[in-house]
Amino acid sequence: MTVVSSYQRLVNVSFKIEVDLLRELDEYARRRNMDRSEVIRRAIAWYLKAFSRPSVTPKITVYDAGNISNSTSRIRFR
Repeated sequence: MTVVSSYQRLVNVSFKIEVDLLRELDEYARRRNMDRSEVIRRAIAWYLKAFSRPSVTPKITVYDAGNISNSTSRIRFR
């Protein structure tokens, strides 16, 4: 038997979800040959990673030529 060195003790957590969501979760887990708990752990880890880091967007500079009729505004992304 091989023991994974990155094993961490798991603790029980209880929460309530709608019946339809539970069915969808179980179907998702079944199709991927995973158990329900593993799907939930991965979903929570993904959610925390995706929403805990700051969003990075490019800086935008807009140059407006004013009211000159033959001139257009320019946009530069940095």
